[in-house]
Amino acid sequence: MEAPGGPKTMNLPDDSKEWTAEHVARFVKTLGKGEVWQKYADLCVEMDLDGSTLTVATESHLTELGFHKIHANKVLHKLRQRSTQNVQREADLPFYLPLTQKEEERMKLFGNLYELMNLGTSKVQQALEKISSQKTQELSRLDKEFGKIQEKVSRERGRCAAMVLTQHQRLQKVLEQALQKIEENKSEARKA
Repeated sequence: MEAPGGPKTMNLPDDSKEWTAEHVARFVKTLGKGEVWQKYADLCVEMDLDGSTLTVATESHLTELGFHKIHANKVLHKLRQRSTQNVQREADLPFYLPLTQKEEERMKLFGNLYELMNLGTSKVQQALEKISSQKTQELSRLDKEFGKIQEKVSRERGRCAAMVLTQHQRLQKVLEQALQKIEENKSEARKA
């Protein structure tokens, strides 16, 4: 028969009050799969949650630390199962009713849904990162395209300006010659 908490917890000290934070993390990690259980295990080490603290913890204590309510209940339930099998229950340990089969099924269902939501969150975050990268690439491409367009506009503007200047100079010369001709004709008309 498998020990409560799974076969991987067999190498933990029998008295859960003697567990270090690493022992607690190992115990918690064996209760479920996925990132969320790894996160809880890391949280136990980070918060230095040892066995003596865990044995007197309540659901609200664990939820304040960051455990989901269902997972906090599962941790406490599996710890109680292990404690009643290995050591005598102490008087100061809060009394918890064991979960019914229906509650166990609901806990598993909610755990699966929670992991599915985490997966969905991860996928959405990946999609956001991807579109952010695409936006950056597209803006860079547009900058290059507009740079090329600006170069063409600048060249064309220079060409047009030179053409206008040449045309202006030619017309100015023609008009100055015409003016000179008119002045000469006026001068000859006064002499006659």
